[in-house]
Amino acid sequence: MRAIRSQSADPLDPKEASVSAHPEALARIHAVAGRCMDGAKLYFFLKADASHRASAGIAVLVGEDPADDDLGVRFLAWFDAAQPAAPARRKSAAASRRQAKARSAEPGNRSRRP
Repeated sequence: MRAIRSQSADPLDPKEASVSAHPEALARIHAVAGRCMDGAKLYFFLKADASHRASAGIAVLVGEDPADDDLGVRFLAWFDAAQPAAPARRKSAAASRRQAKARSAEPGNRSRRP
């Protein structure tokens, strides 16, 4: 499936400098580019629509055992379980300062400096 194949890194693209700067890493990416699936792309493909199947676009799986598509369901469950829960959003520094200023302005607050 072309949509979830791994991509080759462009050594001239500044966005890919973290990979291109390391010749061994770049060689490995070039070696597998287009020959294997990108796990993140597969995940987002499967999550985008419930009708998407893990076997979609893989010619050797056409008409094969539907259990192959169950692997996609298992993959999603594994991936979702492996991701840590999203951290609670922290207040911005500005919001914290506003809140502290409001507390210090309350009547009877003795922590205010003269």
